[in-house]
Amino acid sequence: MVERLGVGDVRKGPGVTLGRAPKATAAILTAFFLLPAPVLARPEGGAVEAVRNEAVRWWEDSVALVKAPASWDRGDWTVLGGTLAGTGALMAGDRNAYDWAVRNQSSSRDSTAKYVSKLGAEYSIALSAGLLAGGLAFGNREVRDTGRDAIEASVLTGILTNAVLKPAFGRERPYESGGATVFQPFSSNASFPSGHTAQAFTVASVIAMRSEGWIVPTLSYTVASMVAVSRVYQQAHFPSDTLVGAVLGNAVARFVVNRHRPPAGAPDALRISLVALPGGLAAHGSW
Repeated sequence: MVERLGVGDVRKGPGVTLGRAPKATAAILTAFFLLPAPVLARPEGGAVEAVRNEAVRWWEDSVALVKAPASWDRGDWTVLGGTLAGTGALMAGDRNAYDWAVRNQSSSRDSTAKYVSKLGAEYSIALSAGLLAGGLAFGNREVRDTGRDAIEASVLTGILTNAVLKPAFGRERPYESGGATVFQPFSSNASFPSGHTAQAFTVASVIAMRSEGWIVPTLSYTVASMVAVSRVYQQAHFPSDTLVGAVLGNAVARFVVNRHRPPAGAPDALRISLVALPGGLAAHGSW
């Protein structure tokens, strides 16, 4: 059996034990460091109020995400069914993908895959934080909210991936099982789904949804797809792991953006106030 260590894995003693890359933890810490930042865009509010409002927003979004399946329509269930069918089909070829990865190893590809995979971890978090900071610095609300949504969606995706799905399925990574499909529910195995791919598609989907035209979305999804391929090449994941990660990241990103983005053509925020006039009142609207 060919044994390789994937990015985020560590070797201890004579064997190999999995060291989970703390992607969700890193995302949460980064986000909380940035929580006071929105106060820069709302100088009339205090930092404590800004943090409180952000915490409330995250809590409400989290509760809504958990309840979401109860209101799914036929289209949503069709997507779920298609994902399950696609995952099953890919599992049939997972061993072939592992064999391909083993046959095509080289130092140059190893180096490339190492850096590409970081686009599904620290680099994507840095990009999200950069968008938030840049939007605040230049007074661009859309850029600010893109970064803000990307951070929140990344945290939610990280929790679902690392705290719920990976432990529940307990699938061995390709380099651990030699390409065999091995599930040990509630074990420390963490192959299914791919956390790097989920993170990459989360940020890519937020950026794509908040961008006009096709160029930025195409580039975003291309980069995210490269992350998925790199994880298969590194024998850290099977193709079926990356498919589920991609769908999960996209779904959470779309959920978050749709909750925060006003409907097309709607004003950012409409305020109605009554103005006293001689002989009556007038309604004044602003946005």
